[in-house]
Amino acid sequence: MAFQPKVKEQLRIGKKNWYIAEHPAAPGIPYGQEGRAGVVFQLVNDHGEQSALKVFRARFRLPSLVALSEKLETLANLPGLEACRRIVLTLSQHRELLEQYPDLTYAVLMPWIDGPTWQEIVLDKRPLTKDRALALSCALAQSLTTMEERGIAHGDLSGPNIILPGLSAKYTGGTNPVSLVDVEQMYAPGLEKPASLSSGSAGYAHPQVAGGLWGSEADRFAGAVLLAEMLGWRDPQVCEVAWGESYFDPKEMQQDCPRYRLLTESLRRHWGDGAASLFERAWQSQDLIECPTFGEWLLALPAPEQPASAVFAAARTVAPMGTTPASSAPAESGPLQWLPSARDSFEATFLQALEAYRYKEWARRGNCCRSLCRKRRTTQPAVIAPATCSQRRKSNCGGVHSPPGLGG
Repeated sequence: MAFQPKVKEQLRIGKKNWYIAEHPAAPGIPYGQEGRAGVVFQLVNDHGEQSALKVFRARFRLPSLVALSEKLETLANLPGLEACRRIVLTLSQHRELLEQYPDLTYAVLMPWIDGPTWQEIVLDKRPLTKDRALALSCALAQSLTTMEERGIAHGDLSGPNIILPGLSAKYTGGTNPVSLVDVEQMYAPGLEKPASLSSGSAGYAHPQVAGGLWGSEADRFAGAVLLAEMLGWRDPQVCEVAWGESYFDPKEMQQDCPRYRLLTESLRRHWGDGAASLFERAWQSQDLIECPTFGEWLLALPAPEQPASAVFAAARTVAPMGTTPASSAPAESGPLQWLPSARDSFEATFLQALEAYRYKEWARRGNCCRSLCRKRRTTQPAVIAPATCSQRRKSNCGGVHSPPGLGG
């Protein structure tokens, strides 16, 4: 992709001046991360507002994105679907900008959503408090129930595509503590079927799904796995045995393996037979129709005792390099809060700097070995906060893989 901006490079979009943001872990490097379809850059304007600019690779740079975005806009007020609020850059509306930067044709300007991804929480292996595990699970179940009742499905639910604003230091309540990103493949009445469909992401895909996910029930299996993970994350034993970027090794899907038995028993012990039985039903299902609906999940979960603003009041994300983790909140009883220790902060900032360096090398060398990386990848993540990539660890190819992130 030829669009390789510099930090603070100005983009005039509509009536606002936007500037390429600097990577928080590496001064002088643009805050941008590569995904399957392109790169998402963080933008800031003269008033300090943040947005995400998704710049597509040539094969994904389609005129149909205009009509798709207009239809997705109608879903943006549903809980967790803020990423559907977007502006597509077109010649008719943004000619001057596109004449200067042709690779921004059909790029998408959308909200920047603060917070870690669920994949980051899984990689961290640190338990959540019971209240936070429940609040996140209920928020996700509520969002997916609202979508399912309207015949809508995300189409690629997975750890990288779930952002957790509730665990951001900036979260004050008033918005959903869980957001879904990477929404271009969504199913909804009136949306056209994409030419290329996802069959799900590793660690969350139903083994029997063939030919891609397209239908109102597309999220049921992956959603069940995500809900079981979130509920299970109050149990240190569950966190400790997580495979990596997902709780389950992709080879274990629907197998009667030790991780499945441990998670099921943890659900039964901490959340009751209802939640455990729903997960068992999904795990043993022959197809997506046999998986429980999200309304059933919502009924099986106890109602949170506090509003999200209170539950997540002390939440903090890992601090960017050069900042000090701000947390003087007293520890709660039970599992530790998701707060960085000195060791974790060093590791996290080291990984952020490494990821920024790899991005810089990718920009310098051009294509690098992305074709090799794509062959080895089975996930389709969204973009933003840098994190460890198991594919990079395994391949040692030196390429830039997409870490979990924000934007849509």
